[in-house]
Amino acid sequence: MIRLPWGLLDNIAQRYLAGRRFTVVGCVSFEERCVRVPVVMASSQERAKTIMVRVNPTEGAYPDNSLELARRMDVHESLLAAESDYTQLEAPLLATEDELIDLADNLLAELDCETMLLDISCFPKRFFCFLLKQLLRASEVSTLVVSYTQARPGGYAAGRLSLDPIASDHLPGFAPMIADADTLVIAMGFEPLSLASVVELYGKQQRPKLLFSFPANGRSFRRQWDTARQIFNGDVRAFAPGSTAVIAAWDAEQVFEQLERWNTDSAGLILGPFGAKPHTLGMALFAIQESATLYYTQPKAYSPDYSVGYAETWAYVIKRDGSPCVRPKD
Repeated sequence: MIRLPWGLLDNIAQRYLAGRRFTVVGCVSFEERCVRVPVVMASSQERAKTIMVRVNPTEGAYPDNSLELARRMDVHESLLAAESDYTQLEAPLLATEDELIDLADNLLAELDCETMLLDISCFPKRFFCFLLKQLLRASEVSTLVVSYTQARPGGYAAGRLSLDPIASDHLPGFAPMIADADTLVIAMGFEPLSLASVVELYGKQQRPKLLFSFPANGRSFRRQWDTARQIFNGDVRAFAPGSTAVIAAWDAEQVFEQLERWNTDSAGLILGPFGAKPHTLGMALFAIQESATLYYTQPKAYSPDYSVGYAETWAYVIKRDGSPCVRPKD
């Protein structure tokens, strides 16, 4: 079981951030929702500082939207500068593990308080999963709250969101540790990327388990099922009873608990975080506790219209007064 207080950001902030000086850490992105949490929290009397990480797009990806993505990042930087003072760090999208270690060290060096609000709304998964693991271990961070802002209803582009994925590989910081792990669990998203290769490599021993999210509209749910059908070539045997779970897109705690249930019937889980970021958060926390592997096929190209607007912001108390919700294994 996991003890993970969570809810809407306003409620969590009143309970866990009020009266504490805290640092906001976010990601400068081409998505509008990247500014939501930094701007909302800029008016808080307890905010110590804001640190934004600009994740620069990869040039030469196909299609190469890097110039338009950079232009939109510049717009959001200007908006942030008008609303609050902030420190900016930079890193390439395909940052190596050594570069991510340097980024984590630089973030910790910038802190001037022990409480952090980490906004993962627009951080690529290879970034926030790694930072989550480092920050759980870091003695400099006593209390860690993670926030996530949803795109507005119907806000995701109808076409392709991301393209040109790299080959299947573990996410930095989550290399294979359990040699006999035999059960692949995939959090389904809108894009197949190179998921079929992940299934081919790691889903041979038994049928993979699939995690779906239910958002506010049926179109998003259908897109996830369309992705699943592409990956399995329409083979409905992959969707046998007990091999799927449907969990609210914002419920990281329930994802963690579902993984625990599946883990009891396996020799170990191999995780593919291709779905909603709160689902990835639940997977990352499970992987940290159980030394499980996170496999991903990082896209190099993103649609500039990936998402439009923003809706509710959810928050999760990952660490409180030095006590993490999971205990990282050495």
